[in-house]
Amino acid sequence: GLDDPRLDGTDDIALWRGIRDAMRETDAQAGRGLARLLPLASAYPAALRNRLRPMVIEAAIITGQATSVAAALAQSEDTTLDFARALQRERDGDTPGALLALDALAAGRDQLMQVRAGVRAAELRLRNGALTPAQAADVLERQAAIWRGDARESRMRLRVAELRTAAGAFRPALEMLRDTERL
Repeated sequence: GLDDPRLDGTDDIALWRGIRDAMRETDAQAGRGLARLLPLASAYPAALRNRLRPMVIEAAIITGQATSVAAALAQSEDTTLDFARALQRERDGDTPGALLALDALAAGRDQLMQVRAGVRAAELRLRNGALTPAQAADVLERQAAIWRGDARESRMRLRVAELRTAAGAFRPALEMLRDTERL
């Protein structure tokens, strides 16, 4: 129903479309327009606000709109914003600080956050040369075993196959692709 063009033109619909897109994480630019809707998300009742604000702030940072949410991030000690703070550190070039924060989140109790932080930390280490493609594939394969059954798992498994291919491990890459197709 969110895609019905008759609903176009309202901030509430734009917010929910952006949240849906950001949750799917299928596109690096998903949730691009969410930053301007932070005041709307902050005006929702507490239970919704506590779920929406982190997604809006994370989407803003990922899409390069960090300045528009910097005040909200700095003024709050809310622990649900810790992943956003790690993303901000990464964007600011504070790789050690970002990795420290991501590793702490990956060691937490929330399974989704464990996976999100673990994958982000592995990709950051790979980009910085701290992990080889084979090592990163091992980390992502373990993360895929933690989070099962949705598009996130499929993306991680495909990324593992890609990293195995980059490492020259063609047979394990093909096995991962076959296993992913079967699942």
